[in-house]
Amino acid sequence: APSYAAFVKGQNALSQGKRAEAEQHAREAIRIEPREAMFQSLLGDIAQKRGDGRAALAAYAQAIRLNDRFFLHPLKRGFARLKAGNRVGGQQDLETSVRLLPTAAAMNELGKLAMTGGNPTAARGYFEGAAGVQGPVGDEARASLARLDLGSDPSRVLRLRAFVDAGQLGAERANPS
Repeated sequence: APSYAAFVKGQNALSQGKRAEAEQHAREAIRIEPREAMFQSLLGDIAQKRGDGRAALAAYAQAIRLNDRFFLHPLKRGFARLKAGNRVGGQQDLETSVRLLPTAAAMNELGKLAMTGGNPTAARGYFEGAAGVQGPVGDEARASLARLDLGSDPSRVLRLRAFVDAGQLGAERANPS
């Protein structure tokens, strides 16, 4: 389909830093198929790259209106809202995204929001949900869990064992996490 070909060209142009070309392809895709949410989402990505948060939010909102059952649109709008300083709206969007499809990115960010909101129990659940993935997001979630454990239950992060060897007292530490 020509609309999806234009969309792919737009994604490729954006990945190469060619924002104007990417936008041209995205708008062509929308002209051909105005009801496809992914095309609006691409416009949001382009706006984010050029630092136009307001246009990004509008495009992501339109993507959600067109398809409110796909996790990616509220995920992107959630991050855009947080970047714009809208903590409540960002959190709501990330929670919506997680209900549709739990992703490590959303879970980790919700964990950080729960921590800054004073809810370490909720934070732990979110971080545990993100900690199982490989890569930077999983690494960050595991580090956040370790910080939580150090504050509430150091034995989950650090174990000490005393021993005697040849008449000398020694200690051994291990990280069980």
